[in-house]
Amino acid sequence: MAMRNSRAPETRADGSERLPDPRHVDPPAPTSASALISDARWAGAAKRLRLSARELDVVRCIFDGCREKEIAARLHVGLGTTHSYVERLRLKLHAANKAAVVAAVFLALEVRAE
Repeated sequence: MAMRNSRAPETRADGSERLPDPRHVDPPAPTSASALISDARWAGAAKRLRLSARELDVVRCIFDGCREKEIAARLHVGLGTTHSYVERLRLKLHAANKAAVVAAVFLALEVRAE
């Protein structure tokens, strides 16, 4: 995931410097794993698994291999909130870890080799 360096100062036209907005995160690359699956499939999987829209956002980030800190930055939420979402997903999907969450979602996506 491409993120701007929140520590690198930007130089203004008048020569002064300021830090960029730390909430700004570049959008995920179009070749991310979740972007290769249609939004309709994601919506169907969310419905089958009874996931909220925000839980689906977290699942898509996990599917892309993001760590909790990256998920928090991408979704503009705190690290504690992200951790809560991940734990809720684990409990809801009866998964032992994030890899098992991805496996459960992948099955719900009904992706088949053609």
